[in-house]
Order: sequence, then C-alpha cells, then structure tokens
Amino acid sequence: MTKCLIYSGHRRTYHLNKENHVQCLGDSQEVHFNDGDANMDFYNGITEWEHYRQNKVPETTPNQTVNQWHNNFMAFSKAPKGFDCYIRIRYDIKLSGAIDFNRYPLADDVVYIPVDGDFWEGVNDRFAFGNYEAIRKYYSVYLLHPLLFHMGKRFHTESYLKHALDHQGVRIVRLEVTADIVR
Repeated sequence: MTKCLIYSGHRRTYHLNKENHVQCLGDSQEVHFNDGDANMDFYNGITEWEHYRQNKVPETTPNQTVNQWHNNFMAFSKAPKGFDCYIRIRYDIKLSGAIDFNRYPLADDVVYIPVDGDFWEGVNDRFAFGNYEAIRKYYSVYLLHPLLFHMGKRFHTESYLKHALDHQGVRIVRLEVTADIVR
C-alpha cells in the first residue's frame, strides 16, 4: 500500500517523533507545510474577525483556529494524487502502536482517527487517514469555515472538524491506537 504523510505545524519536535512515525506507519512519502501567519484574505482580512468571537471556546483565538486549518489545507494541497492512503499527522505526535493499513477499507466517506483526543464536542484533529477523497473532505474545514460559522457551530478546531465531516457525510471510524502530543 502506498502512503503519503501530510505534516503541518511547527517542526520543533519532528526529530523526537520521526522514528516513531516510521515504525508505526511504515514507508511513506512526506509532504510538509508550515506558515505561521496564514493569508486570511479568504475571510476579508483580520480587521473583520471580531464577530467570530461570538461562538468560540475560551482557549483559542479566531485567527489561531483558521490559521491552523489554513496550514492543514495548504499541506494537503501539496500532496500528489495517486497514493492508496493519505495520513494527516502532526510533527509532535507519538503513536501508541503500529497500524496495519491493509486492515482498513478505504472509502470516499470514511476517515480513521484515534480513540482519544476529542474536545468541545468535536473529534481528534491530530491524526487521521483515509483515501484521497475522504482526506480531501477532512481538510476542507478551512473552506467550510464561513458556512459552519453561520450555521452556529462552535468555533473550535476539533468541533469544526466534526461538523465539516458530518456536513459532507463522512463517517468516523476509531482506531485502537492513541496519538499523544510530545513536545
């Protein structure tokens, strides 16, 4: 099975977790993207963000949330088509065990995520895998943000992910592995 790992975020802990990623995920092509200040033109510039504070969770800022999903979207945009499996992973994640990807049927409407790491009525946004179409939908949070906001959905990364997947008819299947943050 061919796999493409899609990394986004800060590389500061990549060296601590790279060996774990190879052991748990096997040989894969890697795509990397990090942009600390995403281009927010899609949302009419930073001066118009105050209304986004209406339904956000206390620990985040509006631009932090959208910046994260922008970086995720840009990383996915760099991933070439043609792989069997696409894997969303952060640099600072350590997986609890190896994944036999052949055990999981890859379909356009299924995304696999760990059993833990859900916050604010959302789903784990640290690690996921699926086929190209399923992972394209996973990364669409950045594009769906205005729609989700106007639907009154909680403005938080994990919450938006769950609502974006639900909106597109993507089922979430839980893995027995965990994905812990190591910094």
